Amino acid sequence: MLALVASVVLGVYYLHDLFVSWLMGQELNLKLQNIQGVVIFGSLLAVYTFLLRTFSRLTFSSFHLMRDAEEREQLTYLYLALSQEKQIDESSRSIVLQALFSRSETGLLTSEGGPTMPGVGEILKSATSSK
Repeated sequence: MLALVASVVLGVYYLHDLFVSWLMGQELNLKLQNIQGVVIFGSLLAVYTFLLRTFSRLTFSSFHLMRDAEEREQLTYLYLALSQEKQIDESSRSIVLQALFSRSETGLLTSEGGPTMPGVGEILKSATSSK
């Protein structure tokens, strides 16, 4: 998040400085009158945009995973409380365990959607039948 904020602040500062210098008619190191200057300026803007997008995705992914971990922690406490009081039936237990052990989506990949953890029901049945 700090990298995102720093890159936004630095980018705005340098673009503002470049724009003000251009408006005042000062000599710029980057000549926008020829093709080479335009290509260099466009490349710098593309890299800056890519960095902003990457930093924002990483930041929001971290927030999402933090929230997911908090929810799983509460779900674990609920499961343990119900198990201790013997008030949980097999279908509720399966639902809670599937929610606990399902994949977390980070949001970094576009086709990341994954199903809940397969085979939890079979593992539970084999564990209870072996007792």
